[in-house]
Amino acid sequence: LNNCVLDLKHNLSDVSEKITVMLGEMTNCVKSGEFLAIKKYIELWQPERFVTKKEVEDIMDTSKSNHNTLQ
Repeated sequence: LNNCVLDLKHNLSDVSEKITVMLGEMTNCVKSGEFLAIKKYIELWQPERFVTKKEVEDIMDTSKSNHNTLQ
C-alpha cells in the first residue's frame, strides 16, 4: 500500500509539473479575439496582392520599352 501511495504521489507530481509547463506555454498563445482582429486586418490589406520590388522594376522596364518603341 505504501508503494502504491508513493507511485500516486510521483504521478501526481509529474502531472502537476506538466500542467505548469502547459500553462506557461498557453500565455504565449494568441487569444481568439486577438486572432480575429489580426485576421480582419490581413483580409483588409490583402497582402497576397502586393507586388515585389522586382515586379515593379520589370513593369517599369516594360513600360519604358513600350514608350521608346512608340517614339
